[in-house]
Amino acid sequence: MGLLKFQKKENYLTIYISCEMVKEKMDKLNTSKEISNQILHMLLSHHGPVNLGWGSSIDPKTPEAITLHYCDDMDAKIKETFQKNKKNKIKFQ
Repeated sequence: MGLLKFQKKENYLTIYISCEMVKEKMDKLNTSKEISNQILHMLLSHHGPVNLGWGSSIDPKTPEAITLHYCDDMDAKIKETFQKNKKNKIKFQ
């Protein structure tokens, strides 16, 4: 098995385990089925459309899930920019 395939499977497993943990907490809080499904959908789809290959197991289909995906993507890009600037010793004014 190639490293990329292993990383994809590991990422899916991590997302699945995270969803199970969140679902257990929501069950203890007596969260409605509708809210629970919406939150789990957001977790499963926050990496964006499946065809991007970034680790989502489903495509984001709600406004909240799409918003979360774009926020997560923007956060990653900003973090990458700061890391590159730090490496190249570029300081923000």
